[in-house]
Amino acid sequence: MKDTICALATPPGRGAIAIVRVSGPRALELYKKITKSSSLPQHRVFSLKNLYDTEGRVIDRGLVVFFKSPYSYTGEDMLEFHVHGGSIVSSLLMKTLLMHGARMAEPGEFTKRAFLNGKMDLLQAEAVNEMISAKTELQYRKALSKLKGKLSRELEPVLELIRRILMEIEARIEFEEDTGPLDRAKIGMYFKELEEKIREITERAERGRFIQNGIKVVIYGKTNVGKSTLFNRILGEERAIVTPFEGTTRDILHEELDIAGIPVKFIDTAGIRDTEDPVEKIGIERTKRALEDADVIIYVREADKKREFLNVDKPVIYVLNKIDLIKGSLAGVLKEDEIPVSALTGEGIDKLIDRLQKEIKERFYHENAIILKARELAILEDVKKEIHDARKLFEEEIEELELVSFHLNEAYRKHKELLGFGELPEEVLNSIFENFCIGK
Repeated sequence: MKDTICALATPPGRGAIAIVRVSGPRALELYKKITKSSSLPQHRVFSLKNLYDTEGRVIDRGLVVFFKSPYSYTGEDMLEFHVHGGSIVSSLLMKTLLMHGARMAEPGEFTKRAFLNGKMDLLQAEAVNEMISAKTELQYRKALSKLKGKLSRELEPVLELIRRILMEIEARIEFEEDTGPLDRAKIGMYFKELEEKIREITERAERGRFIQNGIKVVIYGKTNVGKSTLFNRILGEERAIVTPFEGTTRDILHEELDIAGIPVKFIDTAGIRDTEDPVEKIGIERTKRALEDADVIIYVREADKKREFLNVDKPVIYVLNKIDLIKGSLAGVLKEDEIPVSALTGEGIDKLIDRLQKEIKERFYHENAIILKARELAILEDVKKEIHDARKLFEEEIEELELVSFHLNEAYRKHKELLGFGELPEEVLNSIFENFCIGK
């Protein structure tokens, strides 16, 4: 018999309410002990009850709801206690549950039980944590779509195609005399369709990498051109130290914003110049490394500084700063592709943000992108390799179809592992759920 687990499902500390969850075979028994009620609770109906500790003292008067197996989140009998917020009430309730024989849940154990009890597949289970960890609305909506099973349904045709090819090939292996010759054109068409589907999924996952991990925007330029002031202006706060002296920024500073649903990390860098200062030299080296890792570069200069053309395979937004100091027309100093701004007064910043948003939407935002974890991507690559090896052997028209079957069976097994079907090692499951919060 499984243990009955309990956990605080809301953040600890002050709040209007706190929710304590219980799941397992002793949930009803714990309900009777905590509420001192002789009647059974109705499924999914809230009731207002006094909650008692082991000495019969009232802990709180709160709402209790019971979810009967298998119609619950975990697929087991479940309880939720909705009590007054703050650390004391929930702590006393948790202490009482533990004294009555419940066990503190491990991270992600509620969702792990939901997966093991067939309430969701592994992709959906991982989506639960992705929703909780989402930093942008777009990340949240991608995770929600995954939780609803959309990605799982899109991956199922791959299993079906592998199954079709296996049926044709293994029929010839087992019943060669009765099945007739193999229709190689039809199998070749199946292979082509299969590889096309996996290629499409891989490409969509590559696009989703930016939604999941975000992009890096590096603010770059020579010393004292106003990079840190621009950094502060974009963020709307004084994050970087600004002085009229060259070489003030000596280390990498970064902050994150949500632009077009993608987490964008803005990085303020040390200005590039010749210097003998050992600390500043380190900052400049870090600037060069940041430039290599950047997804977008904002190149900043002022009117009396010569512009360097960056020959890089990534978008560069050229900015002419300190236009508040320029007397007369900008025509003589402004390059055709530059955005004129004053980081000090804020003039032109809206145009810079608009340009950045346009760049991000065009290059990094994709409507059909999907988000896959490193584990999921690694499995998908294994599936891709096994199918490639199977097709190569098949096209060589080898007599030993068992080898083709072997690679296809491996692809089938691995693809099922992606969805969480079949036997999964305990260490794999633990590594997936250990990053969840306790109450989920």
